[in-house]
Amino acid sequence: MRLYLPTYENLPQVRDEFMTRIWYTARRNGLSISFPIRNVYHQEMKPATPDEVLSN
Repeated sequence: MRLYLPTYENLPQVRDEFMTRIWYTARRNGLSISFPIRNVYHQEMKPATPDEVLSN
């Protein structure tokens, strides 16, 4: 969504009002806004042997 404003001095207030209206409209209509989710997988690696390093 893009909002075109004549000046940027009211941008924080306009953005807040816009997002608040979206949130309340979604709630009234039974919609949920999911939070960003990130999965991080960690895998233990064994150190390479000198022979493995030299072969690459």
